[in-house]
Amino acid sequence: MKLWMSGRIDHDIADDHFRTVLNSVEQTVNFAIKDKDYGASIESWDVIVVIYKEKTEDFFRYNARAKETDIEISIDYDAFKSSDVKTGKALFFDALVRSLERLKGDKKIKDFAFDKAIDDIRNIATMH
Repeated sequence: MKLWMSGRIDHDIADDHFRTVLNSVEQTVNFAIKDKDYGASIESWDVIVVIYKEKTEDFFRYNARAKETDIEISIDYDAFKSSDVKTGKALFFDALVRSLERLKGDKKIKDFAFDKAIDDIRNIATMH
């Protein structure tokens, strides 16, 4: 499995801060999970982080044929806007865990070790 991340942010979120956090989390997670086997159901874990003042609805879709997710998950606007890099990363890691917890209930995903993946992301988060 490989994590792909992108984002949509409100106009007054600092793009440099957002990109620094996003790139760091994506690279850290991909490096840590590159040799892990969570099962065959998800090859591309695609997550779009959404940071807007206005509340947005989280979105979760799984494509069994492509073995990929299409996730949009929100991060608290005020918390991110006032965050330093370490706190911003913690918010991103929390969003990733929430995305896996939500996908865990998708009955179309039959071969995936959700608990192992969630534990791994939590452990990665504590080290970064």
